[in-house]
Amino acid sequence: MSSNVTNFDRYAFYGCSNLTMEELPDSITNLGTYAFSGCSNITINSSKNVTSMSSSAFYNCTSITAFTVKNICGMNGSSFFYGCSNLETVTFEQGSGPDIYF
Repeated sequence: MSSNVTNFDRYAFYGCSNLTMEELPDSITNLGTYAFSGCSNITINSSKNVTSMSSSAFYNCTSITAFTVKNICGMNGSSFFYGCSNLETVTFEQGSGPDIYF
């Protein structure tokens, strides 16, 4: 993927149930609403360089078991991990404290 890509906008991979992804590209800083909704095979476990995440970014991503937020500044909306039935923990690393808007 090109390093010029910085956003996975709204519905970027919506319903791509066969998509497999273990980590986000380093260039990605924003995850839009429903960016990975229904991507049941992704196992992304951190937001390495993501600074902004919108509602339902990982809606129904059932293969995610843990997620670490590293550099996030803002979380806009709600239900970021709704339906992630195997998700056990979400960790905010020290200093990443987001402003969460609902």
